[in-house]
Amino acid sequence: MEDDDHQSLFVMPGLFGAPVHVHVSMVMLMVLFITTYGIATPEAFGQGMTFFVLVLAAILFHEWGHAWGAHVQGIAVQKVELHGAGGTCYTGPSSCFERELIVAMGPLTNLALWALSSLLADHVYAMDMADAGLQRMIVNNLDIFAGINLFLFLFNMLPLQPLDGGKLLNLALLRLMQADRADRVTGWVGLGACLLYVPVMVLVYMTFGMLLLFFPSFRMHRAMATGRPVC
Repeated sequence: MEDDDHQSLFVMPGLFGAPVHVHVSMVMLMVLFITTYGIATPEAFGQGMTFFVLVLAAILFHEWGHAWGAHVQGIAVQKVELHGAGGTCYTGPSSCFERELIVAMGPLTNLALWALSSLLADHVYAMDMADAGLQRMIVNNLDIFAGINLFLFLFNMLPLQPLDGGKLLNLALLRLMQADRADRVTGWVGLGACLLYVPVMVLVYMTFGMLLLFFPSFRMHRAMATGRPVC
């Protein structure tokens, strides 16, 4: 994948010796969340910023999960990039079997954070804190963080490219069949998921008020299904 260092807003140290590059498109995501909550009052602005920070943290831990999966197998982690559409973990060359752990650790990290945040929220809620307002704020933010991580786990497990679910499907099929056939099956499954994606996206928006900015490439999945390269 082409390096976009020139579009990095800033770079900070990260785990496993891999720097974290924050892309300029993160500013647009921040503005989107802030305007969704509103800027009429300091409380609304603070809620929007808090939600953005929690989403950013969940994405970062997701990518660090990928990085850990590479690190424990002795595969170099080059960098982690955070951008408006999510994140990317850049690693050195790896085999199909090694990529299984690398890919799986991203959503599994979100699942673990969901469980941990939910347990912490219940624990704080049961505490006898002198400041009831602070207690409610902590519990509310832990619940929000848990919900964000659960959503990221479920969303990333969809059998779509380039989501982790689509990659894991392809890697699992490679254990059962030749690469060209595995790509075709992955493509056909992805095409079916693409057709279902629009009504699911509408349902999510109507139920939770959450607008999904990601849209799968029908062209990419058709190319995989037909064995034709994407031009």
